[in-house]
Amino acid sequence: MVTQRIREYEMIMVLSSESIEEEVDAAVEMVAGSITDLKGEVTESENWGVRQLPFPVRKSREGNFTKMKFKMSPSDVVEFEQSLNASQQILRLLITKV
Repeated sequence: MVTQRIREYEMIMVLSSESIEEEVDAAVEMVAGSITDLKGEVTESENWGVRQLPFPVRKSREGNFTKMKFKMSPSDVVEFEQSLNASQQILRLLITKV
């Protein structure tokens, strides 16, 4: 039996700056729920607040930044990233291996 290796990842997610705090919290909870649904584990979540973007993204000049660290199998990360890219709430995201 082949065991899947679990790796640690860091994700920076940019949400719309027009979102109120409850919407941001709901989006973060949705992402954390997606991670746990794929048998992952959220180890850290930190809201960086609203910051200026270096260039417009979907006609937005500012974004609400959130950093998350999580553990997940590499094969599930691709599916996870594709599902987040399809979300209308998330302007941009970057997932890196730690």
